Amino acid sequence: MSVNSRTALMSTSVISAVLGLGLMTAPMTMAQEFQTMSKPADQTFLYYKQYLSLRPNERDKINVFYLLKIKGGNYKGVSIILTDQGQNHPLSLQPDGRITPLPTLAQLNNGATITVTGPDKGVSLRMKVTPNLSYAPQMDGNALAQSLSQAQSAEKKMAGALAFAVPKLSCIYFVGAKSGTLIMNDGSQKPLTYSKDSPEGPDTPMTCQSEINSAKTVQLNKAPHQIYLGEAPH
Repeated sequence: MSVNSRTALMSTSVISAVLGLGLMTAPMTMAQEFQTMSKPADQTFLYYKQYLSLRPNERDKINVFYLLKIKGGNYKGVSIILTDQGQNHPLSLQPDGRITPLPTLAQLNNGATITVTGPDKGVSLRMKVTPNLSYAPQMDGNALAQSLSQAQSAEKKMAGALAFAVPKLSCIYFVGAKSGTLIMNDGSQKPLTYSKDSPEGPDTPMTCQSEINSAKTVQLNKAPHQIYLGEAPH
């Protein structure tokens, strides 16, 4: 959990990015050459085994997925194959770069491997954390606050001794919406904010923990196509 691994802490090749960074991102320059490498699945999807190992009531309010980003958005020729007990299972890349399906806990425990064929540069793998809620123009503030709180607790348990090194999930980003308002518990209203340093872009409305904890409702101009729980802009 995106366990979204400090953003852009290091640079490496595409295959290294795909096969080992988890919560970190590794943006690079696009190259024409492709290469193929394999690595254990639990080292590819960093922290995902720990996420699946949480008790159901420790992760029922959040979801985790991984985005493979390629500079220029050209996924032609890129393949990801999960090998478990001698059987190959091609994984799909959604239009936004989401990898599906992710390995099961049994496959991770069995020592499944991931084989990636892709460009040697220009790629990053990002773990993203989302609230387990239906997206709509009007969102329940308390439900969002509970999702954020659970994400923070889960992150600490997943990272263990490395918890100090991962970004604190303290803000909520409404990707695809253009504006919004917090309806506070006392009836007052506050507009959602923006940041030029936002990890989801400067035009993405956002709110952070100190505000969402006191909000009854989040009113958006339209339903977001994704909501991310992430670190504060810096």
